[in-house]
Amino acid sequence: MPRQGTRRRHADATVEGKRYDEYPDFLTRIEQLRPELNTFAVADWMPLVSSEGGGPVISDSVDEKDILDGYELGWPEADARSVELAVDRRPSGLWPISAFPPTRRGTSTATLSA
Repeated sequence: MPRQGTRRRHADATVEGKRYDEYPDFLTRIEQLRPELNTFAVADWMPLVSSEGGGPVISDSVDEKDILDGYELGWPEADARSVELAVDRRPSGLWPISAFPPTRRGTSTATLSA
């Protein structure tokens, strides 16, 4: 836990050298264990969903994946579109299993339903 008055910083925002074949993202793991479930991910930081920077972090095993480029669109626009896509794909009455708040590197949201 950081001391009061200090901020945590990520030393390395790349995904190069990671072992995603051994340690997959949670949606890929869900697909491996429960393929009958529907999985969806939306991301606007390209290393999460493309081979850029050593990714993808979120594999192609996910049933539906929407990819937005936050650098190209601008982060506010990409974040807004990410939220719209997540809301449109969300089954009635269910909320995302995981939603990461916007950061300067973008937003990613994932949903899971039976």
